[in-house]
Amino acid sequence: MTNKQLGSHEISELLSKNLKDSPLKEVFINFELRQKYQIALQQALDLTGFSHFSNDIFIGEMNDKGMIRLFTRQASIISRLKNKLPSLLHCFRESGFPVMEIQLKVLPKSGLEPDLASQEEVKPDPIALSAAQFQSWEELLRTTDPESPTYQAIELLLHNAKKVSNKPA
Repeated sequence: MTNKQLGSHEISELLSKNLKDSPLKEVFINFELRQKYQIALQQALDLTGFSHFSNDIFIGEMNDKGMIRLFTRQASIISRLKNKLPSLLHCFRESGFPVMEIQLKVLPKSGLEPDLASQEEVKPDPIALSAAQFQSWEELLRTTDPESPTYQAIELLLHNAKKVSNKPA
């Protein structure tokens, strides 16, 4: 029997139905408990009218004092759920879980996630105006009412065009 075969034999022993002496027993028990809590959370969200958030909220830390932490990536979800905490607690208790406290937390952004705020407003670099275009805009500016928003827009356009034309190529 090679080492590779022995390794897979040892793994199969760890994963056997008889987990009483296995070091993985606690891992499996915690995983099953977390799954049951997640199901209870989904049922609680359904009962409180927040089922549309069920894919965005998940169970985090749980302790033996009856505290669970719910995580999400969106702060707006937390602000909405704060008013429903008593209902969520009641739903967990009705499901047979001794939950005494629910904490809501926003996960920090990961470097792997796209930053939606920076993607929303990507402005292209301004294009330099030719001398004739610049002169036409200046003439239009002279004939426009200085109190109008159009005047301010043309002024800004000419100001930015001067910045672009002054940049070294």
